[in-house]
Amino acid sequence: MNKEDLPPELLNQLSSDDSDVSLGKVSISDLLLLLQSRIQSDYNTIISSNFIGTGNEIQDIFHFINEGNVVIITGIITLTLIMMGIIHMLMSSSVSTPVKASTEDEDEEIVLRDFTIQQLREFDGVENKKIYIALKGDVYDVTCAKEYYGPESTYHCFAGRDASRAMAKLSFDEEELSNPRIDDLGPFERDVLENWVDKFKFLKNYVVVGRLVYPATDRVFTLSELRQYTGDKTAEDESTGGTSSGRIHQEILMAVKGKVYDVSFGGTDMYGPGCPYHLFAGRDASRALAKMSFNPEDIETRDLSDLTAEQLKVLDDWDDKFANKKKYPVVGRLVGGDSSNAETAAAQAINNKLAKQ
Repeated sequence: MNKEDLPPELLNQLSSDDSDVSLGKVSISDLLLLLQSRIQSDYNTIISSNFIGTGNEIQDIFHFINEGNVVIITGIITLTLIMMGIIHMLMSSSVSTPVKASTEDEDEEIVLRDFTIQQLREFDGVENKKIYIALKGDVYDVTCAKEYYGPESTYHCFAGRDASRAMAKLSFDEEELSNPRIDDLGPFERDVLENWVDKFKFLKNYVVVGRLVYPATDRVFTLSELRQYTGDKTAEDESTGGTSSGRIHQEILMAVKGKVYDVSFGGTDMYGPGCPYHLFAGRDASRALAKMSFNPEDIETRDLSDLTAEQLKVLDDWDDKFANKKKYPVVGRLVGGDSSNAETAAAQAINNKLAKQ
């Protein structure tokens, strides 16, 4: 809503502090604060007008009405209702009827997946034409509403973000957008968040494309423990259609240069059961990736000391692809065995090769 659309009385109050109004838009949180301060101000005016209050606002107001001051009370209630109406208008879009859920390509098959917050950030409508927003763990495709969430639009700050806390607090602040916590929200903020979820899910019918997950990053694995994370479903998962942790997919872990990546975040079509690289799942794949080999001996062997400089460069490229292009999360490190210090071993091997040249 533009400032010009507001009632003159409210506009005059907002214009007294230009820092609260940015880019010609009125922050909803500012309106809530203004509403609270205005009600408190009017109450203070009431009790200061030759009226001795009891300290109980509700009791004082009823007593004030009984004294014949109905006009003042009516004015306060009217102003309050007007401002609540403005807040409701800001939370509602210009189209009040439900829209058909759609994606940019109507024939596109929706494949549910898990997202990390780093992966979600790429879906902001800028370089990637898709626009995703996460609310309470569900990731919604809002590309069909790019007039609201696309670049240069009013609510673009929510694009590619976990907007749960910010929307609950009716805030555009980066501090709230960067904070994933919702367990400390108050009752009013929880109700607001549920209203946003209902709007996304039922009113707008935005398509859910996956789940936002915050994986642990400090786990320690032995090779035998790593072998348990191949992405194969358990009997419980088969019966429930999901995972026991609430994720879309089971963890698929791979070790590369001592780091353990969870490649199930967008990589199930390559590393999941029945897929081309599934034989690397639950393994230290460093040697096999460096040699671009599916040979069982390379998959089982963790020694990197005999790799060529070129092969070590290939291994570095795979590591860079996992970390920076695919943005697979590093969930821990691999310990024990002859490649627990894989990065050190790889660096030493490169130095040895260069020394011989």
